[in-house]
Amino acid sequence: MVPAVLVLVDLDCLYQFEAGILQRFTPPSATRGKRAVEGAAMERSSEYPFLPLHWFCNSQYKKQLRAAFAEEGFFRDLPPRDGALAAFHSMLAFGLDVRIVISSTAVSDQMKWVESKLGRNWTDRVIVSKPYNAAEGKDKKRMYEWKSWKDVLGLGRVIDFQNHEGTFSIDTTSIPFFRHGSENSLDEDTLYLFPSLPDAKACERFIAGSADDRNIFTVTTAPGATDQSRSKVVKDCDQGYPDEINNALLATYSLHAQEHSLPLAGPVTRLIGTKLIGATRWMYVTGATIVTTSCWRHCCLVD
Repeated sequence: MVPAVLVLVDLDCLYQFEAGILQRFTPPSATRGKRAVEGAAMERSSEYPFLPLHWFCNSQYKKQLRAAFAEEGFFRDLPPRDGALAAFHSMLAFGLDVRIVISSTAVSDQMKWVESKLGRNWTDRVIVSKPYNAAEGKDKKRMYEWKSWKDVLGLGRVIDFQNHEGTFSIDTTSIPFFRHGSENSLDEDTLYLFPSLPDAKACERFIAGSADDRNIFTVTTAPGATDQSRSKVVKDCDQGYPDEINNALLATYSLHAQEHSLPLAGPVTRLIGTKLIGATRWMYVTGATIVTTSCWRHCCLVD
């Protein structure tokens, strides 16, 4: 059995640390939208707690902060970030090996937070490490080995589709390598079709050789698949594949702004007009250029 993909998450990503600090140092008489921290007035949004970065660098509050860290229950009572707990349970349900990494600052208190917010079973998924980089994930390895890429992306789940004119010519498409180069999801991708998949390192070099989005994919015949082409609906198509799998598993949202982002999802029913125009032996994608290659050498010359 293929081992699950290991995902390491800093505990600081789960709770609202700034909210805890503000609640601790906010006088009862503080007005809405204003917060006073030991005599220093600070503004914050009513929807999202915020402290300016320079505030942490101000030496006059070091003693107060250290006292807060050492106080029993400070970390335990921090409120969770919106959606963080649901996201953790979703990742585990998806089959990922999710681990929480904490430092040795307040282990007992932080473990109590994990137990109270996520459940006792999640305490077995905690890794205590200082420094954090001593806890190693699998990201570097999977970037260079095709087997690891295949395991991460779950290419056993493929896109089955039918020609929209009703010719019943159905292909199975898998996209093992892709790269985001532009700044939004409405750009024009270039799809490079290979008769067979080049080696992993060659694929990595190729997709990294352009500032544009590049996708390397192969197409093989898959008889027996069914679809509802006349209604222009694709059944059992992974939503946003492969863009959203890349964003969800490799966390590229900060590098690739999604104007119309979609959550990672399983098989869905999708209108052809939003993604696929049609397909016989070749695939056509809205807003994309397809480069059909007869060999790897030729493809390397295409930019």
